[in-house]
Amino acid sequence: MRDLIFYLHVSKTAGSFLCAAGTASGCETASGLKENCHIDSDEPDWLGVEEATRTGRKESCDELSLEYAARHLTLEGNENYLIAEGLCPQFWNFVMVRHPIARVLSHLSMLNSMRDDWID
Repeated sequence: MRDLIFYLHVSKTAGSFLCAAGTASGCETASGLKENCHIDSDEPDWLGVEEATRTGRKESCDELSLEYAARHLTLEGNENYLIAEGLCPQFWNFVMVRHPIARVLSHLSMLNSMRDDWID
């Protein structure tokens, strides 16, 4: 039986919206925030400033399944690479895609709005 929705959060493809919709529907996330569904060891590196944090991240489906069950999670947005095993049969796995031009424009808009944070 599958208790967790596990999605590959590709940047600028409505992953934050999906997280907000999931938490509004009663799903439990690691962060407890409606706009951020990734587990604490699954930090993205949107600006390429530093290497994404991967310390402590589980690397097998069984390990992930045990960790998510222990934390009572029902929604997880993977913002990094898939593990070597690929998709885990213990979860409902999915990915959303977006038209490439719309995705690039959205990403450029986000970078422009964040430029004061990373340009000296």
